[in-house]
Amino acid sequence: MSNHFSTSQLTDTQAGSSIEEVRPNEYTIRAPFNLFLNTQTVNRLLRTYLLVAITYTAIAYFRQAIAGALNIISRTSAKTANVVTLTVFTVLTWQPTIILAAFFLAFVPVVNEFFQHTLPDFFWAQPWVFVFWVLIIFKFSKVVIHLISYITYRPVPLPAHPTLSGSDVSVIIPTVGDVSETQFHHEFEECLKTILLNRPLEIIISTVGDQKRQQLVAFCHEALQRFRAEPDFADVNTTIRVISIDIPDKRQQLLAGVQLVGTRITAYADDHVYWPRTFLEHTLAAFEDDLVGLVGTVKRVRRERGNTLLDSLMNYLALMYLERHNYECTATNNIDGGVFVISGRTAMTRTRIIQSAAFRNGFTSETWLGAGPMKVDDDNFITRFMVNHGYKTVFQNCSEARMETVLGVSGPRKLQGQMIRWARTTVRSNAVSLLIDRTCWRAHPWTTWGMFITSYLNNALIYDSLLFYTFKKSDVSISLLYLVAAVYGSKLIKPFGHLCREPRDVFFILFNVFVFSYLHSLLKIWAFLTPRDIRWTGRKGIDAAGSAAPPAVNA
Repeated sequence: MSNHFSTSQLTDTQAGSSIEEVRPNEYTIRAPFNLFLNTQTVNRLLRTYLLVAITYTAIAYFRQAIAGALNIISRTSAKTANVVTLTVFTVLTWQPTIILAAFFLAFVPVVNEFFQHTLPDFFWAQPWVFVFWVLIIFKFSKVVIHLISYITYRPVPLPAHPTLSGSDVSVIIPTVGDVSETQFHHEFEECLKTILLNRPLEIIISTVGDQKRQQLVAFCHEALQRFRAEPDFADVNTTIRVISIDIPDKRQQLLAGVQLVGTRITAYADDHVYWPRTFLEHTLAAFEDDLVGLVGTVKRVRRERGNTLLDSLMNYLALMYLERHNYECTATNNIDGGVFVISGRTAMTRTRIIQSAAFRNGFTSETWLGAGPMKVDDDNFITRFMVNHGYKTVFQNCSEARMETVLGVSGPRKLQGQMIRWARTTVRSNAVSLLIDRTCWRAHPWTTWGMFITSYLNNALIYDSLLFYTFKKSDVSISLLYLVAAVYGSKLIKPFGHLCREPRDVFFILFNVFVFSYLHSLLKIWAFLTPRDIRWTGRKGIDAAGSAAPPAVNA
């Protein structure tokens, strides 16, 4: 039976009267939220309410852009203009102002027509085409915006008159390594050497157990004797201190070192990272802004091809993981000052922040859905803490501040453990940012959308499958070749820099794009299903006990 009626009149011959047949609302019920409506007035009110909500959210979400524009205008004005700017911004971002603006914008005919008719008509006429274009826009808007942001990024320049130097920095190195092992011995010695050449005031090595502490004290004495023979160490006066705690716990090891720090800036570094000599100088530049609380830097994995193709592949996959981190952190930090995480491999923060009771209590008692206290996710906690307490985070991407590290050289099993741990960390930390802390929605709106929300939606295996399936069902007038080129070409953006440095890795890049990205999607699905697993997979644990007073070793 048809749901539509004509406007014809029916004649009642017996009563001699004329009656007009009643027809439904002229607005065809299209959208799911309109199924219960039967009057044009309620229909319009509901749609207007939705438009108000959408518009209000958009204005409130990106209102920082208004502040940025006004600040740019005020730079060319007198000091009085700053007061005017602040007043105007306060009025524009006042909640009633935003609500009224959203309400009136909802009644603009063009906007109303688009949401009430054009969009629903398009969806119901060609649903597969609609879904296909939604998927395309969702994916490639981020690709284009991040690419533009990455290209236009500029690092924080060196100040003309710096107020901070290496003498204002203490470096904490948490470690569970055994210096009696040849590989770790060489890695840690180079790590120590590169940090010393930056001339911080002191280095605090935080290990596990009294035996490890004694081994490291002897190791440092021997290493320093070798270093002093080199001309570069003639003016190095850094103090090295070795401490230990009873159990392997990076958070507790870090805090044990933090309580001994007396400098304004604290750096923390893994035991297998290598700094350039200009590292501290170019990282400290960001702290000239008093609002900056945390600074991270670009990372690069050393390309070690090993003895077999598998060795080379594992190292390459680990390398690409950090390359993606560099790209995303650079892009989002340039857009709205946000990052999804500042890696704990090396970072710098203001000492007073991490010496506060609030930080210590939160850092040592963090749980996730009852699992904990957490030993993993330490760097994510620090990143979120800065956002929640109003501090800026800076990602310094320049060769002078680029640290190097060794990764993916211990076999596929360890790399697999690390990747599953990193994937679980993403699931946990992003959920906390979005649902528990919620500060990110206001502080870093684009990062919230582009990194936190999309981390749950942009699974390559699922997303690409949906993209090609809707393409097939929609019969859009686009060649499949163009879609393939767009999807897989976009996956080449992040590894492009590495490919320029190492052209012979083109085979591995193709493997990464066409094979590993989908295998890694399965790992991400497993991580999504097992977020309460808070083991430090991929890291070698040590059972040790005993701690003693920390001896000092002078460089």
